[in-house]
Amino acid sequence: MRPNIIKSSMNYKIFFYKTNSGRELVVSFIMSQNNRIIIKIKNSIRLLQEYGLNLLNTMWVKKIHHKPGVYELRIKSEKIIRIFFIYKKPNYFVLLHGIVKKTNRISKKDLYIALKRAKEFV
Repeated sequence: MRPNIIKSSMNYKIFFYKTNSGRELVVSFIMSQNNRIIIKIKNSIRLLQEYGLNLLNTMWVKKIHHKPGVYELRIKSEKIIRIFFIYKKPNYFVLLHGIVKKTNRISKKDLYIALKRAKEFV
């Protein structure tokens, strides 16, 4: 399903958060899922790469924190997946943290992790 918006002429770059030791925790999270969910996650990341924050008014992206601006990429499959990210000018996103959502609220621990990682880029 494609978003019902005008196609963006800009493709955004996607970066995955790395620890100081070089571990890509978001990539590890994604690869720990089953193949069907991995495909859905990759498709959602492609949508983000193509449409950017134009997805903000759709079911795919929601802003969850204001300063710094942290967003969630929302993936719905047999599990509800959230990948937290930030937008950096001029045209890239940094994927910070991934979770399997089990309740209606984002846990304070997961939000803290995303905010801590986001502040490294401010």
